[in-house]
Amino acid sequence: MALAGGLLASAAMAASACVQWALSGTPADAPAALLRALHDLAFVTGGPWRAAGLGLLLAGVAVSSGDHRLLSQPVWIAGVVLAVLCELATLTLALPAAYLIPLRRFGGLAWLIVAGLHLPVRRAHRGTAAAPAGGASGAAEQTVAMTRPALTVLVSAGPAGIAAQAAAGS
Repeated sequence: MALAGGLLASAAMAASACVQWALSGTPADAPAALLRALHDLAFVTGGPWRAAGLGLLLAGVAVSSGDHRLLSQPVWIAGVVLAVLCELATLTLALPAAYLIPLRRFGGLAWLIVAGLHLPVRRAHRGTAAAPAGGASGAAEQTVAMTRPALTVLVSAGPAGIAAQAAAGS
């Protein structure tokens, strides 16, 4: 859900930028109906359409982070509330609810920053590792480390796990 929302929101922003770029190149004697249509299209793509995508993004991150207890309860509840506000901001097409657009835009950005700062870089998982060379068996703790910029996942289960992974790969 978070991926779909992020893609939808970024596509909306790209579409809005393209429409505004086209609007900036219209001649001064362009028909008023064309200018009005381009302005409306720029608003719809940058406002309600982006609000729907941002709401899905916030809901996906907040709910999954809350389920896995990666964020504190007030932070993920605030994310769900902002996600609902984002979805309600799509009603600006039918109701006078334009005040929700800046609230969801700046509130959503602030929440994403706070959530990004609170999400852990490392988490420990319990799993069954391959038996060490000494013959002892049992569950070993595996560490999953995610680097934030590239979201690269590295799995390390100690020397026995690395040896087992190397043996499995060859």
